[in-house]
Amino acid sequence: MGIYGSERKDLDEALVKERIEKNGDKILSALIEHYVSGLMDDPHSNDIFMTTMMLIAEGKVKGLVRNKKNPKVEWALIDDNAPAWNVVSTCFYGNEE
Repeated sequence: MGIYGSERKDLDEALVKERIEKNGDKILSALIEHYVSGLMDDPHSNDIFMTTMMLIAEGKVKGLVRNKKNPKVEWALIDDNAPAWNVVSTCFYGNEE
């Protein structure tokens, strides 16, 4: 079942499972980071997080870990020229940099 109880007929369940499993370790890391940051209590942050998960299931983004010393997961559009983003950093209002 998809949003509001409607099914996504354009997505094959096996293909979605493959995409999620391919990014499984990164999804788990992002979920832990999202929980530990306390952002699960914020509906806006959860919308961003779940939208990112939807994009993974649809095969539109891929997970990256660029810094081994600080292994935050970033998500990038499948287009290699697109800039990556960290979903938890995106959830904060304003610019934390």
